[in-house]
Parts: sequence; C-alpha cells; structure tokens
Amino acid sequence: MRADTLREWIRQIPFRAFRLHLTNGVTFDVRHPEQASVSRDRITLAGSEPSSNSSTGAAPFRNIDVALLHITYIETIPVTPSPSVN
Repeated sequence: MRADTLREWIRQIPFRAFRLHLTNGVTFDVRHPEQASVSRDRITLAGSEPSSNSSTGAAPFRNIDVALLHITYIETIPVTPSPSVN
C-alpha cells in the first residue's frame, strides 16, 4: 500500500470510515481521520484494537503501528447510527 493512497482515504471530504485488511488476516477500522497518522512506510492508529478475531491478544485502546507493506486492501465500512435516546 502506498502512503499517498492512505492519505487520500484519511483526507477525503466528507470522511468515510474504512477498514484496513492486513496480510495476517487482522483488520483495523478507522472511524475518524484523527485516528490515523501516515508516515513514509507505516500508519499509526491511535486507540485501536483489531476488528477481526485474531490470536494476537492485542490490548484494546492502544496505538498500533502497521507497516504499509502489510496492508492488502482497504474497504469502506458502513456508518452505524447512534442509538436514539427516548
């Protein structure tokens, strides 16, 4: 994955949440543009945990660094509406 491609996803207006799929089968959801920071060869995801079941045992709500080399593809994820309060 190229850094420029990821930056385009993060900077799109309006922002659309997306999911990163990695070579090991783990996925990460990016639900806000400030959650992700892209450098030349990696993306840092703030407050992240894997979205898919994985055996990594990753602790929730920590910063994750992912090498761009390991991102296989990106997909848009649907926005879930907030529950209404009666």
